[in-house]
Amino acid sequence: MAFDPRRIHHVCIGYDKSAVQERINVDLIRGMSFGNELWLTIVYNSDPNLVPSGIGENTFILQSGSRGYAYGALDAINAGVDFALCHNRDIIVVHNFDCLFFDEQKYKFCIEDFLESGLDISSAPIIHGIPATDLFIMKADYARKLFPLTDKHAKYRENIKALAHEYKPTELGYSNVEEWLWENMIEVAGKTWPPSMDIVGIQPLDPKNPMLNELGHDWTARDVEIKMYMKKNIWHHMARTDLPWLRWSDKLAFGHMHDYGEIKAKLLEHGRTEGGAIQQFLDNVQ
Repeated sequence: MAFDPRRIHHVCIGYDKSAVQERINVDLIRGMSFGNELWLTIVYNSDPNLVPSGIGENTFILQSGSRGYAYGALDAINAGVDFALCHNRDIIVVHNFDCLFFDEQKYKFCIEDFLESGLDISSAPIIHGIPATDLFIMKADYARKLFPLTDKHAKYRENIKALAHEYKPTELGYSNVEEWLWENMIEVAGKTWPPSMDIVGIQPLDPKNPMLNELGHDWTARDVEIKMYMKKNIWHHMARTDLPWLRWSDKLAFGHMHDYGEIKAKLLEHGRTEGGAIQQFLDNVQ
């Protein structure tokens, strides 16, 4: 399917700690040859004095009273997608302020690769094997089924011992946007998948299998089977080359970037020096 920027609603979300990257994002997106044909929505949920509106976006959504890192992101994603679904554009791109596309041809490839798959949502798998939320793309028809996202995670994943052990010392645990997106995807898929998927991976207890928990269920097998179903029918695995840490992808010229020195180097490497915010940034960062 041919790339058409007039079909794309591009949503960029974030808060004050990534205010600099937000302004660079606007310059990068509008600086593409087709950039003015994209509908660009900014969703911001922190101090309004730190991120100006009217600097090149089509729509600026200001949310007051951020609910913190995870819930603030959830609120921003829901607000951005809800607004995008009010428009007559059938592709929705969502990413964080601190995520940057540096090359328009690779941006086009990212969209076209997804559309050619014929699937509903595109995202890179994070280290736990579920979709990343720093960058994802959806068909609007699928988004209408999936959104708004709720703060529920897939309960079966609590029984994956290795995952539970990894999450235990973290601040968020299972209360993170990736787990919430995954559960919402499962709920949508569960309305149409074959009945066999409701019991797949639940095995009789085999004491020789160390992956089986005390309930006698191989939840790791269930996790794998669900992921295989999603990959075949719903979820396009985005062609990022920065797995599993999702920091810089050569294939997409896309970075999840916090270090100003690294951002400056990539701007210069890709010849992206135009735009007021970019020029000011290049002048001020040593």
